[in-house]
Amino acid sequence: MSCCSQWQSSMSDLRPETFLAWRALASNTVKPRAANNSNEGIHYSTAGPFDLYGTKLVAACVRHATHYVDITGETPWMQCPIAQHHARAQVEGTLIIPCCGFDSIPSDLGTWMMVQAMRERHGVDCVAVKAAFSMRGGLNGGTLASALNMLGKGESERMADPFLLNPPETRPIDVQRHADPVLPRVAPCCPVWTRT
Repeated sequence: MSCCSQWQSSMSDLRPETFLAWRALASNTVKPRAANNSNEGIHYSTAGPFDLYGTKLVAACVRHATHYVDITGETPWMQCPIAQHHARAQVEGTLIIPCCGFDSIPSDLGTWMMVQAMRERHGVDCVAVKAAFSMRGGLNGGTLASALNMLGKGESERMADPFLLNPPETRPIDVQRHADPVLPRVAPCCPVWTRT
């Protein structure tokens, strides 16, 4: 596994010796082919902006049949590698898995778990799932750089589209009904202020 991360020494402390072999790479300095020369099966990219550094990595991974996983939340960027590489990756069995960071995993897995629990315990499907998270600390440099890059490219409207990556035939007629709230408001489920 390759990890594009500035925390190589921290990861050494976390990785048991029996776990996957890994190495840290700087995605903006590695030639795309070099990221895949060691016959590793997964490239895990953890540093953005992915719009600036991820496109060549995804292309290299598909070219060398290496699975690609990242933590991006840059949905406008994701359209490019999907459009360019989905067909070949699907035929060759190479997985391209973006959005495996905090922007996605807690809400996606939490929603899936809620739907499963409703089916198993009550025999019904969920109509809607609302989730809220509290956050401490600040943004890291990659997240801030990604946000500034998207704002600089005028991607705000596309970022707000919850169906941006859906195939056109699966988009609902009323997209706004599914949009995230823009302004702070009191959550209908409990007496707290929320905003996305």
